[in-house]
Amino acid sequence: MVDVGAIAGMLSAIKSARDLSKAVLDIRDEAMIRESIIALQGKLLDAQESAFDANDERKQLLDKIEALETEIKRLKALDGGGERCPSCGKSELRVTRSVLSPHFGDLGVRDHHLKCANCNFEDVRQVTR
Repeated sequence: MVDVGAIAGMLSAIKSARDLSKAVLDIRDEAMIRESIIALQGKLLDAQESAFDANDERKQLLDKIEALETEIKRLKALDGGGERCPSCGKSELRVTRSVLSPHFGDLGVRDHHLKCANCNFEDVRQVTR
């Protein structure tokens, strides 16, 4: 005859083994998830550090740009704003008048009469537009 008590005991043991196996798998899965979280946190910290470095570099570049713009303004203030004179080297050569060229005016050529405000050097240049 079949011993029902023995079968019930075996079924109970099998159920306990199955529950224990599930618990072990859950613990293993939980450990893998924790490892993944730790790895992701490390990557996040690396990304934050890179972002801070990039922000510092950006600030340095903006400071450099500001310094260069200030230097450009300073140099423009020193410069007379005109073309550099071939005689004295100052940037004071300016167009005093512009007329159609008597020889090439039909082709759109103009004579630009230039004079240096520093040394009074004068020149005429032909330009086309």
